[in-house]
Amino acid sequence: MTITAKKYILPNGDTISIAKLDSVIKSWKKAEIMFHPDRSDPEILHIRPLDDAYYQELAAHEVNINSLLNKPAPIISLKAINGKNYSLNEFRGKVVVLNFWFTSCGTCIQEMPKLNAITTQYATSKVVFLALAPDNTSMIKAFLKKHQFKYTLLSDAEKTISTYQIFGYPTSMVIDKNGIIRSIHSNPDNIKQKLTQSIDQLLAE
Repeated sequence: MTITAKKYILPNGDTISIAKLDSVIKSWKKAEIMFHPDRSDPEILHIRPLDDAYYQELAAHEVNINSLLNKPAPIISLKAINGKNYSLNEFRGKVVVLNFWFTSCGTCIQEMPKLNAITTQYATSKVVFLALAPDNTSMIKAFLKKHQFKYTLLSDAEKTISTYQIFGYPTSMVIDKNGIIRSIHSNPDNIKQKLTQSIDQLLAE
């Protein structure tokens, strides 16, 4: 999935036009590509390959993200693509499941049917499902024309994603009724089973 913009910023800070985008992507040897918008200019996208260097950084960030376990979740205050504002404060007494993703993430797309099934499973329970992406609302709405994602979708979440120390995608977190992060799942393997176990445990408490 290639997302178009007027300019693209590479990992080294260089800026290229759309005319050079294909050649740059080909030079990255078919690695998955992460696109995320520039917060100061919606017509600029930052891009990087999910290559060996990325995964080495990912391993280093595992230590940072695990430091959030069993601590209060940083407060989220974001607008969903439907225009409604959401804050974690309003969900006290409920279990909250967060998913961090982006629209050009192939692995994120692969796990979505499993995540959608979980939202159906807990449709009548005190569970809230929020998905945070750095992409803007227009990019997410374009994505939804081809893919279904049943979570409440929060856009322009780059600052919040940084606060949560997210580096690898997709990443899921489960927050208990008191706002404490109780589990973090950075590996999508068996994600439905992992999330179900975490949710059931917290609902029973």
